[in-house]
Amino acid sequence: MCSFENRYTAWQEDYTSYNGKAKKFDPKYSSEPTKSAQDKNHSWRVQMHDRLKNLKTILRIDDIEESLKKSSHCTQLILIPHRVLHLLPLDSLFAPKYTISYLPSIQVGINLQKQSKPIYKHLLSIENPDSTIKLADGTEQSFPKLTAAEAESELICQMYAKSAQPTRRDKAEASLEEVVTQLTNQNPHPHTVFHFTGHGSYDFDNPIDSYLALSRGDRLDFKRVASLNLNSYKLACLCACETAITGNQTFTSEHINYINPLQSSNGEDYLNSIPKTAEYVGIASTFMYSGVANVVSTLWTVESISSAILMVEFHRHYLAGTSAAIALATAKNWLRNATSADLAKWYQNEIDNLPDKNTLKSLLRRQRNKLSTMEPKPFNHPYYWAAFTISGL
Repeated sequence: MCSFENRYTAWQEDYTSYNGKAKKFDPKYSSEPTKSAQDKNHSWRVQMHDRLKNLKTILRIDDIEESLKKSSHCTQLILIPHRVLHLLPLDSLFAPKYTISYLPSIQVGINLQKQSKPIYKHLLSIENPDSTIKLADGTEQSFPKLTAAEAESELICQMYAKSAQPTRRDKAEASLEEVVTQLTNQNPHPHTVFHFTGHGSYDFDNPIDSYLALSRGDRLDFKRVASLNLNSYKLACLCACETAITGNQTFTSEHINYINPLQSSNGEDYLNSIPKTAEYVGIASTFMYSGVANVVSTLWTVESISSAILMVEFHRHYLAGTSAAIALATAKNWLRNATSADLAKWYQNEIDNLPDKNTLKSLLRRQRNKLSTMEPKPFNHPYYWAAFTISGL
């Protein structure tokens, strides 16, 4: 245990250094800080592969897989991590044959089993809000630009439009009032898939203050999400930084009283799954407490281009009829093994499927042309794909 605690402490200290607020919001990083050579060579990223291998040994994953061989039909696992294990990509330690999802608690899983969801897939897309953050001196500064956020939203919406017209809200429309209105809109049919591309922030000192950043300085935080009835949603994709992180938080009567006494379809208290004592909470787990069946989220600051490719592939498999967990596992495995030739073909396919005058064509061509200067498998490093996890049933 001491070995694990020491290694985790080193991981967390390095990540704090890597993702320091001063660097993250320095004007010289106005585009994407995570793409700089300085960040790529940071010890947190350089040592990630070896640290995950060591974690696999410490947690005796090989022994677990050996035990699982006794049940040869078992290929899907649900993990309920304990304490700081919530903060690590445990699914990346297992062999690819296993499809892994997470739950914040057994009770959440029991509640999700009782729910019935609509069979159709109707998308609500919140796209690249014009977000700002308040700095220590009281001034506000815009979050760094996400290079591929709009392309990600456009390509995903085009796929969903083949069955039902998506509801889209771009940076000019992504205020808190409008996002909440659309999240809870029941007419004519409720949304069943929520996709958010933008920025998020996790508050380690007070997890219930974690949020998704919206336009006009608005925040979609824990308390507001917990006040919503999201029972219609099969899936929420929170494609922002650190949305999967959870922390130990004690709920007081003040927190609980904020929550609306909504009722679920079976008449029980809608949010009775939210614990009143210490529990691991974060943005992703709160969406599940509010009724979402599956939540895709991230464990660390992700890179915009690789994130966009991964999410487009995830939705492609999900719309083809696979479960959300299998769709994410398939997309992650493809991205980590994709060669430059594979990615060039991917870009060209997306370009060919866009209308002639679509402005995204030029962006996709630029990214395709950059492949000649990249490694043979540009996104093989776990930094690019291991951050993405899925919670739910």
